[in-house]
Amino acid sequence: MLISFPLQGYGTYSIILSSVHTLCSFAFIILFFRATACSSSIALILAKTALLFCALSSIGPFGLGYFKSNGLEHSNLYRFAIYFYLHFQYNGFFFFGILSLFIKLMEDSPQPHSGNRVRRACYVLVGACVPAYFLSILWSRPSVVFNVIGFLTGAVQLAAFCMILQPIKTFINHAHLSSAARLLYSLSFVALAMKFILQ
Repeated sequence: MLISFPLQGYGTYSIILSSVHTLCSFAFIILFFRATACSSSIALILAKTALLFCALSSIGPFGLGYFKSNGLEHSNLYRFAIYFYLHFQYNGFFFFGILSLFIKLMEDSPQPHSGNRVRRACYVLVGACVPAYFLSILWSRPSVVFNVIGFLTGAVQLAAFCMILQPIKTFINHAHLSSAARLLYSLSFVALAMKFILQ
């Protein structure tokens, strides 16, 4: 994949390798769910959600193979499949995977945090991830309905981020972190805030 994507983009070899990678991911997801069946912490729920979004994103590469084999590689459907994959990788798999690790740090910390508030905010973020896909295809100038859905989704995600912001700030300020770690956490959440505002 490292060689094929720079050389040919979404070409035959890169799509085949991406599909093999996806099948291996499915095997990992099954093993992970089996190994963690007895726990239900919010961090683990987010980790499982991240993996489900990883699986969902695989529709994109499989769609690319179908569209390419039918001569549709220059169509909007082909591009929609690319953005489907990228959206659910970045905003689903990556985001919730990283968030689950951070929430795990909060759960393991002796510092008190607003568990119910964090849980509710995380559920809202998960629910908003699917309709947020429409933000990725607004370039194609679809019906204004998609703009409205995109705007509402962005507003809901920003509200959920604001819900989780205070517990995160409290954790960062009271956790036993080095000044470099505290700075990196702070910069990460500033970047995340900018992402939600720009949406």
